[in-house]
Amino acid sequence: MLGRTIASVIFMTFFIVEITYGHSGGLDADGGHWDHAKREYHYHTKDGIKVDRSRRYEDRNKKDDNERSYVKEKKDKKEKKEKKLKKEKKEKKEKKEKKEKKDTKKKDKTKKKKTVKEKDDKKKKDKKEKKSTKEKQKKKEKKETKAKKEKKTKKKTAKKKTATKKKAKKTD
Repeated sequence: MLGRTIASVIFMTFFIVEITYGHSGGLDADGGHWDHAKREYHYHTKDGIKVDRSRRYEDRNKKDDNERSYVKEKKDKKEKKEKKLKKEKKEKKEKKEKKEKKDTKKKDKTKKKKTVKEKDDKKKKDKKEKKSTKEKQKKKEKKETKAKKEKKTKKKTAKKKTATKKKAKKTD
């Protein structure tokens, strides 16, 4: 029971406080606003509401138009600034991408150079191997031809010897 009483007192306190205070209301640059029901311009102060009689309700749109244009200019400036930031961000991103693309191209070129160099090295190596195998074959052939020539010459000399021996036997 005591809890309900406390809760209701707290609720009523907040409710009453809400009623006694006015709305936050949109205040203009002068710190006041128009009460359209009473058709008057007033300020909210600590002492209460102060009505400004120097302002006419009929003239309110002129000032409001100026305020609107001020607000619109401010909004336009903000949008312009945001667009500029977006553009700068986009340009920065594009520049970064361009740089990355350029770097990858450089890497590709160096890879191509390496592969071309490797291919050239491989070709040179293959040529050397072919050359060395050809030289080996030539040496082998030379040895074989030398050996054949030697055999032939040996055969010839052997034939000559046998021929001379036969002649010598015939003459004996």
